[in-house]
Amino acid sequence: MNIDFSEFEKNVKTSKSFVVTGLTTFLRLYLVYLLARKCDKKVLFITSTEQTALRYQSDLRSFFDLRSDILPYQNSSMYEPVPSNIYDYSSQINILMNPLDIVITPVKALLEKFPSRSFFKKNSFTLKIGDEISQPELLKRLTN
Repeated sequence: MNIDFSEFEKNVKTSKSFVVTGLTTFLRLYLVYLLARKCDKKVLFITSTEQTALRYQSDLRSFFDLRSDILPYQNSSMYEPVPSNIYDYSSQINILMNPLDIVITPVKALLEKFPSRSFFKKNSFTLKIGDEISQPELLKRLTN
């Protein structure tokens, strides 16, 4: 089977919008592989559920030796006063700030709002072992 990938590659490199439908699971994986290897672009692969994302991540590693991140979604309810998993939020921020070439995300995670990069730069500070900071100053920084 000889596939002419050149037109598709040209559209991706020039950032033209496109939709691909009707692919089998393996052809979806192969398309992600081609995008990651031939187009030098970061790939956002959207799936219906987190379980599907995990399956695609495993298959990409098994078939093509490609590493990918899964952008988790917050599993919380508006009726719960405290977020259920702070780890998920930390993981989301880390993936968004330092993504691998392939990020797989359930559609639910795309609906969440995140602060901009400039927000994090403006509102973060670093403390290292040996640094000294007064309790009132620390409380002020954390509150701000």
